[in-house]
Amino acid sequence: MSERIQYRTLLEGFDQDWVKRGSYIAAEYTNLPPGSYRFRVSAAYPGGDWSQKES
Repeated sequence: MSERIQYRTLLEGFDQDWVKRGSYIAAEYTNLPPGSYRFRVSAAYPGGDWSQKES
């Protein structure tokens, strides 16, 4: 069942909105300018709501 979980990420200070990752569990960022960032992750089962608790 874990392969059906959907993920989205948001790198605050870089991304404008959530990036849907599907079932892919990795995110890569290259050539980031110096600055302060916060990486956020949220998950959902298919057809379900996005998790309220972010990691």
